[in-house]
Amino acid sequence: MYRLAKEEKPKDTTAATIVASASLGFMFFLYYGKVRAAVVLDSAVLEADAQCSLGCIKLSFALLGGALAFR
Repeated sequence: MYRLAKEEKPKDTTAATIVASASLGFMFFLYYGKVRAAVVLDSAVLEADAQCSLGCIKLSFALLGGALAFR
C-alpha cells in the first residue's frame, strides 16, 4: 500500500508475467472444457461457471498487459 500511495513503479514484473501466462494457459483449457461439457450435459450452471472462467481469462490478460507495460 505504501508504494501504491507513493505512486512508485514496480521494480520487477517477472513474477506477474509468469503467473499471468500460466493462468492464461490453464484457463483457456478449463474454459473450453466447461463450455463443451455444458453443451453435452445441457447444464446452465456449468455454462455460468464457464463464464466465470472467461472472466478470469480477461483479468489475466489485464495482469499480463500491466506487467508487460512496466518492463
